[in-house]
Amino acid sequence: MNAPALATVELPEPDDAPVDGAAAQSAPDAPRPRVNLLLMAMTTAVGTFSMHVFVPALPAAAVALSASPSQIQLTVTLYLVGLALGQIVHGPISDRFGRRPVILGGIGVYLVGTVGALLAPSLGTLLVARVLQSVGSCAGLVIGRATIRETSSGPAAVAALAVLASAITLSSAVAPLVGSYLSLLLGWRMLFAVLLVAASIILVLLYLRFPETNVVRSAPLSLSGIALGYGRLLRLPAFMGYSLCGAACTVTAYAFYAALPFLVGEELPHASLGIGFIYLAVVTGSILGALTARQAARRMSLEAIALIGTSVATLAAVAFLAGRAIAPDTVATLVAPLFLMTYAGGFANPGAATLAMSANPHAVGTASSLYGFIQMAVGALVTLFVGLVGHDSLSVGWIVSISMGSGLAGLLVARRARNQPLPD
Repeated sequence: MNAPALATVELPEPDDAPVDGAAAQSAPDAPRPRVNLLLMAMTTAVGTFSMHVFVPALPAAAVALSASPSQIQLTVTLYLVGLALGQIVHGPISDRFGRRPVILGGIGVYLVGTVGALLAPSLGTLLVARVLQSVGSCAGLVIGRATIRETSSGPAAVAALAVLASAITLSSAVAPLVGSYLSLLLGWRMLFAVLLVAASIILVLLYLRFPETNVVRSAPLSLSGIALGYGRLLRLPAFMGYSLCGAACTVTAYAFYAALPFLVGEELPHASLGIGFIYLAVVTGSILGALTARQAARRMSLEAIALIGTSVATLAAVAFLAGRAIAPDTVATLVAPLFLMTYAGGFANPGAATLAMSANPHAVGTASSLYGFIQMAVGALVTLFVGLVGHDSLSVGWIVSISMGSGLAGLLVARRARNQPLPD
């Protein structure tokens, strides 16, 4: 017997936004362009894949460039900074000039950085190149979300965002394995040669197959205008609530990525050889949750998907805390709650992301930028707190439970404020 279908949230379309020039004439009647979802998934995954693929090669690069471990670690730290700050820039620019020039330009900047990393004669050059890579590649993250929002709504948007989320998660999991083998077989510089070839192919495909989706352009670009646009979003409880929910569901797992080797080594030494399978459980849970959300979006509202997923993820985080307190030497009390939490988080995130970018339909790119920045900020705070308080299971469990509870509270606030008018 099938469950009764719930009403699907139809997202507001940006057909009454202030526009300029020819877009004002064509926007209301223009049909939605079609976007190749596989191409968007590949482009979106470039940034996270490029970050993780280089990690196994850090020791070899440090020796080659006469750098200390802390110095070579900056190639990862500055890459994360570039991912966060780059997203702040790409959205407003694409709102003004269009998604197509920004994503093409972003991948172009990424290619310049990749060439610089491939040929880097010193650590300083490599650091600059890595920043260029991250700033350029995060255009895919921003434009991917914005494009999905502009070309689909309701269940279709959730399904497409679930594919993008799965691509990011899968690329993050596969990248270290690829990086290990390539660096051992071909040397650390060849990692960038492979990335150069792959990104060049993506750029050509984008040039040939990626249409312009932003038919409603924003006002002329200025720093004050960008700040004003972000200020409006920051004053919208609906946007902030959905963004906090999506961030908690997406990046809270970063705490476990950082802490798992310590948790297993100190509390479950008999399971050390199986740590790869524990990581696999984390990744698999997130991907399966996102794929389940695609199916659920046909029968459930976006808010229901976000609410159910965030609630279950919060309960799973509490269950992890309880399980480690009761039976800390049991693998099941580590893996089962962790899998359930990442599964529920993957289920909730596409709905939360779609709703967040619908809070202001006149600035989808800006909303996508700020949404991504909030994700990176929450992820950085979670991992920072884990580093400060320690890697034991109870400390990590408390941090994750508080983070997920904050995401749930944000979602409830967003639901109450979803019909609030846009601030002046």
